[in-house]
Amino acid sequence: MIPISGILIDCARSSSSGSLDVLLAEKYLEANEWGRAVRTIQKALTKSHAEGKAFWILGHAHLKQGQIKLARSAFEKAAGFERYRVRAEYWINTLRRQSEAGGPDWDSDIAEWYTSNNM
Repeated sequence: MIPISGILIDCARSSSSGSLDVLLAEKYLEANEWGRAVRTIQKALTKSHAEGKAFWILGHAHLKQGQIKLARSAFEKAAGFERYRVRAEYWINTLRRQSEAGGPDWDSDIAEWYTSNNM
């Protein structure tokens, strides 16, 4: 696991813009701390830091936790930002295809696949 710097945590907490929260959430995502990534992105969004990267990270953190509907919602919001449109639409389409092809457990199946393939 990658250690998260206490300095970054302290700076993110005291920042009013939310940009450091986004960076911290990205570090949590890299460290497989998905719950912390979600909570940190939510803090960034309450600081009015709505940007594509925030929703992109949120989508992946939800996906890693098997929260497919929340992941899809976050990716749809990320798609509203030009820089993240293509990447977000890839995941939206992937999730839609899985939903159409899946059965009763498609949510857990794609979450398991995503996690096992270290996406």
